[in-house]
Amino acid sequence: MDNPNKVTKDTTSKTTQTTETAEVAEHIKKQYEQVGIATLLNTVEIVCVDCQATRTIAKQEAFQVKRCVSCQEAYRKEQRKVYRKNRMLNLKTRVQLLENLLLTNNISIPA
Repeated sequence: MDNPNKVTKDTTSKTTQTTETAEVAEHIKKQYEQVGIATLLNTVEIVCVDCQATRTIAKQEAFQVKRCVSCQEAYRKEQRKVYRKNRMLNLKTRVQLLENLLLTNNISIPA
């Protein structure tokens, strides 16, 4: 019976390789591809901070994403609403300041 860890030397490139191990690795790789493990190795599951639902995302996005898709849409909509409200309040405040400045200095704007 052959030794499964038998090492053969390639004299031209001076590298060592286990032929049986390479065959096993290739077989495992094919199995992983069949069940989609290669994709699973590059993904991670997160828990939404709002609704505690799980979401599968790519590993590189793990530090940026913290909500599920529907909660993220609602969060962005709320942020836009707050931004619009603040923008309108700031505009009204500016107009009032300019009107007060014009009144205190007795400056009139021709129509």
